[in-house]
Amino acid sequence: MNLLRRILLMTATFTASSLASASPAILETGDKIRILDVGLASQLKIVFGADLHLAEVDARDDEYHDNYKRMAQYKGNPDALPLMIERAKQADLFVLGGDILSFPSLANMDLLLNSLKELDKPWVFINGNHDWHFEGLPGTETALRAEWSANRLAPLYQGKNPHASSLDIKGVKLLFLDNGTGEILPEQLEFFRKEIADGKPAILMIHIPLYVPGRGLDFACGHPDWNADHDPHWQIERRPQWPVEGHNKTTLDFCQEVWAAQNLLGIFAGHTHVRSTDFYKGKFQIVAPWGSKGDFLEITVQ
Repeated sequence: MNLLRRILLMTATFTASSLASASPAILETGDKIRILDVGLASQLKIVFGADLHLAEVDARDDEYHDNYKRMAQYKGNPDALPLMIERAKQADLFVLGGDILSFPSLANMDLLLNSLKELDKPWVFINGNHDWHFEGLPGTETALRAEWSANRLAPLYQGKNPHASSLDIKGVKLLFLDNGTGEILPEQLEFFRKEIADGKPAILMIHIPLYVPGRGLDFACGHPDWNADHDPHWQIERRPQWPVEGHNKTTLDFCQEVWAAQNLLGIFAGHTHVRSTDFYKGKFQIVAPWGSKGDFLEITVQ
């Protein structure tokens, strides 16, 4: 889609919407995103990167060799992270949008935390479906995520709830939710309801994109075919199979309420490794490019 056609489509979409706090326009130039007409006193600048898939290991995690050996074959690009951080030095916030790590090795943690020491600006880490996942360990995904988030990834959350947190910056409420299991917890739904209720212009940042009609199972959160019959990777990834019955009611309620929230400007996500933009029910959903290639989003809200 050429740029002029995309701008016209976005303008028409938001003109037809009924956003309570703003009727923004979106301009896209490659991976530079401008969200206009929100009414901020000064520009808000965000760098959003996802899917670096860092795969550093050393002898400290030898006991988990069988659990990381498959993903360790696919080396993420360690040069991509310094590039993002350097650009984030000129922004107000750096968001690490999930699957920054391919598994929670100590070497990966050292690399990431030492790199982030170079950044003198705020940053937020959101879990993806790989960051906490050593393949083949026994237990449910929810339990394993909780265990490894608490015992290995804890420094990345900087004392905040790893499942859901928020920041108010320059008049925009930024909401960060971990949907890396494909499902939403009841506490996350309640968090969203509480945070969105104040009517401030808001942006949701997650790892797995919400389902948009016409999209495949990479847009897995809320997808009607997310169930055991359509889960091709569970054996490869050595994790529990998606439920036979599909999504739980909390996840479906969450997706419905996100799309219905009048003051939510839109969503940023990762996971697919393919840059995309969708417009649905008056909101945008923008998926970041594959971070391991050194690509990321530069977002300006004004």
